[in-house]
Amino acid sequence: MGKASGVTGLQFGLFRFTISPGQPLQVPATNKGNMLRGGFGHVFRRLCCVPQCPEAKRCVLGTLCPYKAIFEPSPPADADRLSKNQDIPRPFIFRPPQTRRTRFAPGERFAFGLVLVGRALDYLPYFVLAFRELSREGLGLNRARCILERVEQLDILRVTCHSGGEAPSLRPSLHVGGTVRTEEDQSSMRNAQATVEPGQSALPVGPAAFDLWATDRSLIPIYTADDQIFRPPTPACLDDYLHIRLRELEPEARHVISYVESPSVYPPSRVTVRFLTPTYLRAGGETISQPEFHHVFKRLRDRVNALRTFFGKGPLEIDFRGLGERSERIRTVSARVEWVERFRTSSKTHQRHELSGFVGEVSYEGELAEFLPWLIAGELLHVGKHAAWGNGWYQTLAG
Repeated sequence: MGKASGVTGLQFGLFRFTISPGQPLQVPATNKGNMLRGGFGHVFRRLCCVPQCPEAKRCVLGTLCPYKAIFEPSPPADADRLSKNQDIPRPFIFRPPQTRRTRFAPGERFAFGLVLVGRALDYLPYFVLAFRELSREGLGLNRARCILERVEQLDILRVTCHSGGEAPSLRPSLHVGGTVRTEEDQSSMRNAQATVEPGQSALPVGPAAFDLWATDRSLIPIYTADDQIFRPPTPACLDDYLHIRLRELEPEARHVISYVESPSVYPPSRVTVRFLTPTYLRAGGETISQPEFHHVFKRLRDRVNALRTFFGKGPLEIDFRGLGERSERIRTVSARVEWVERFRTSSKTHQRHELSGFVGEVSYEGELAEFLPWLIAGELLHVGKHAAWGNGWYQTLAG
């Protein structure tokens, strides 16, 4: 299996699922990712597994079973660094709506994002089928009957990133962060943007920005309820995503691009990471509540490597220790984070599991050039525990 020398070489797909409630839909104010992940897992297993199957680890179909391939993949033969890894990352990430709305009336739309990584793209039809069935059976706290109206893929090569100049071909989409915006939501967004520090971009960046500035031509139909036809997705390359985001980072984008092409150019020195959903990190056996840069980077490094090992072309060939040591030199300039308590209850064991983590903003300063591609990759792949639920979602801002 081939190896890569950097954070590149990983394929992905970014999708938007739009659901139309047939009756009033009640959803939790905050734990929407848990609602999506829990309902999906239950229906997905029922669709894919035979009733006699005891568990995915002992499935007689082995790698032919979609459920095992997604939830219990076997480590590749050359995955030496991961041979003792008991927490295999899932190759899917739900993007829960970033709104506290709890009720959607018939005629409104409830939408969310989904990221699929590497070989998981082959199983997109199962994700579509699972959410079609879940919608029919009942979604949300009140099991409201719904219709999976459409599934679309975001074509990142057709998205023009806004960098402060005129963008006449773009219009703010009604779908921001996966939710149809109400006037209340739009007001909250304007207030949030008004508090951005000087020198930072006033627009959300990363996948959230793609949602905000998505145009009709950047959304590729995958499935619609009208024709019930599934159209295969086109894999996107992480390299292209990195290139777009590096150009989008302002005001230091010129230095980033120049530094990638010629390391003699002075690299950018400061970024702010905005953690949108609870982010749970551990280091040295301790739970991290005030994230230093190396806490974030080391978990990103290991997550990207694990995803590429299990679902991509193979493990990364990088200086793990050297990168980790250099990341410890990056300083924290300011931090405004808070701890958020969230929980979920297992449908199998009925035990309560923690989905807590920190949210907020942290500004870092230092020689950041070699770490920027990792930070940008993490915008897409998330960082920390429970990423599949939508946790560990963040944005990177320059300055």
